[in-house]
Amino acid sequence: MVLKAAIIVLILAVIVMYFTKNGNNTDEEVLLNSSYDYIILGAGSAGCVLANRLSENPESSVLILEAGGSELENLNISIPLACSNVQLSKEDWMFRSVPQKKACLAMRDKRCAWPRGRVLGGTSNLNFMQYVRGSRHDYDGWAREGCAGWSYRDVLPYFIKSEDVQIPELQKSEYHGKGGYLSVSDGTATPLNKNVYARAMEELGYPITDCNGKSQIGYCPSQETVKNGERCSTAKAFLRPAMGRKNLHVSTNSHVTKILINEKKTVGVTFVKDNRKHVIMANKEVIVSAGAVSSPQILMLSGIGPKDHLKSKGIPVIADLPVGDNLQDHLMTGIDFHDNSSSVANIAMASSPLTIFKYLAMKSGSLSKSHLEGTAFLTDDEKLPPHLQFHFYSFTYGPELTQQYIDNFNIDLKLQEGKEKEFQERVDKNIEAFIMLPILLHPKSKGTIRLQSVDPFDPPLIDPNYLDHPDDIKTFLRVRGLILMWVLSRRKYSPRREKEYEKVFV
Repeated sequence: MVLKAAIIVLILAVIVMYFTKNGNNTDEEVLLNSSYDYIILGAGSAGCVLANRLSENPESSVLILEAGGSELENLNISIPLACSNVQLSKEDWMFRSVPQKKACLAMRDKRCAWPRGRVLGGTSNLNFMQYVRGSRHDYDGWAREGCAGWSYRDVLPYFIKSEDVQIPELQKSEYHGKGGYLSVSDGTATPLNKNVYARAMEELGYPITDCNGKSQIGYCPSQETVKNGERCSTAKAFLRPAMGRKNLHVSTNSHVTKILINEKKTVGVTFVKDNRKHVIMANKEVIVSAGAVSSPQILMLSGIGPKDHLKSKGIPVIADLPVGDNLQDHLMTGIDFHDNSSSVANIAMASSPLTIFKYLAMKSGSLSKSHLEGTAFLTDDEKLPPHLQFHFYSFTYGPELTQQYIDNFNIDLKLQEGKEKEFQERVDKNIEAFIMLPILLHPKSKGTIRLQSVDPFDPPLIDPNYLDHPDDIKTFLRVRGLILMWVLSRRKYSPRREKEYEKVFV
């Protein structure tokens, strides 16, 4: 009881000090103009950067519309280890896929969770803060296909310009920058990063690399968008430094319903705020940056999309375009591995008085890291983009987190009792576990985003069509052999152990 009381007091202290430091946790509302030069739809990862850059010109007026509220309203957003707590909050759209035929079979109604940010900063407030720019081969491929200015050589200077790297080993790298808006910090949280993950990948023949450097291939210690122990979302990094500019207005809780188009030209937008419809005109441009789900929804509601689909909803067709087609999602699964080094974080460690004090006093310790502390990229050919990625998550779930685990992943409730018993057995046997997360980087399966109805407040129909292409299944099956090799590299080989590990993949 004394320990629980101490924890409650310390947590309350964190909250009090946090809000004392940040002052008012709501943003002052501004009186909106009737028109702006630029109207940005969505204050997410892209929108916040656009708002900052466009408003640098004092002669340009900029409005950014966000359906959600301020990121300052949710304490969990700033604390890196608390990122799972942001899912299913009011800052999450809480999207679900449509029922899948070949995947999501353990989920409720075979529907996978699609967490998306509904808040200033968008999904950069929900994710695990991994700073991974992508493969140079992807950028070069887009340039070859006609996207001028999108080669890796073209975009690299902008990545460097925007970055403020805090990792000592990377501060002199020609691939990283200092003094930019976005802080990038070392994600190492436990000894497992160097002593287990990195060593095992090296034993399999993969180098230790900087996945934002010359080559992605190999094992990369995590680089996180964290500044002084707190999440550095795009709202914090790019939008807030610009919010004092008189030519930039930020309107939260503003749900865009339609783009206004006159004679094939965009002239403005309509949105709902405080249960009232608003109409704002655009002098120059309307920029749609509402993400992979909401951007196509807004376009289709505005008459831009597949003709047959729009007609089926009674929406006048302005432009017959394949909006919402070619949806490709990086399918991911998780595999648990037992650990006997007492290095993995757990809820008891994260909520201990010492951990909370460290975070309060120095913004350090377990709470200051996501614990997704390493990643690896694999390929068959250095001239091609990597086809597989592995994340390494140094956190073990206990029975007290069963409900969150089940709800966040939308797992079928019939499995809840079994999962809770599994987590409890770990506690009873004093077993810890880390999680390896294989990710399919270049899925050949393609899905769609479609309108559920003409009501802009109805969530769209998200159909990723997971594992429809047989090559995706073959690539994932290769994970089985790779992980078996990885596990065997960590322990002396024996036929008995091989059979034990085989159970993981059955």
